[in-house]
Amino acid sequence: MFLAHAGLHEALVAAAGSPRLARAHAALSIELALFLVQGRPHFALEALAADHLALLAGIERDGPEALEAHLRASAAALLGAPGP
Repeated sequence: MFLAHAGLHEALVAAAGSPRLARAHAALSIELALFLVQGRPHFALEALAADHLALLAGIERDGPEALEAHLRASAAALLGAPGP
């Protein structure tokens, strides 16, 4: 699961075309792994996959706003707060 999730996020970062973002993502990749471990009680594998498919569709449709919404919802879920 982690490798697929990490691969998706690496692809999104690469698509942004920003060397600065790529460096930041590389530096924080271990934090992303910890996020996944901590988030496991909140996300079943099927739900995580569906969420990321929706994220990709949202990015195609709405651009960066979809990614911002995804990050907010993920943080809220991890913190135990209700999502949007």
